[in-house]
Amino acid sequence: MNSHLVYALYSEKFDKIYIGCTSNINARLKRHYYFSNKGFTAKFRPWKLIFLEKQPSKNQH
Repeated sequence: MNSHLVYALYSEKFDKIYIGCTSNINARLKRHYYFSNKGFTAKFRPWKLIFLEKQPSKNQH
């Protein structure tokens, strides 16, 4: 069983919070910070990781 991570990002420049979940936090953060050119997180860069919590399954967050 893979564990899942719940995380929150904060954009101080725009005073926005984004909450997401993933099983690979490093790859996911790279997508938010660098690789995504569209969508919510691309609009409000730069982001800072402000919360990270491990969950035993995707359904428990």
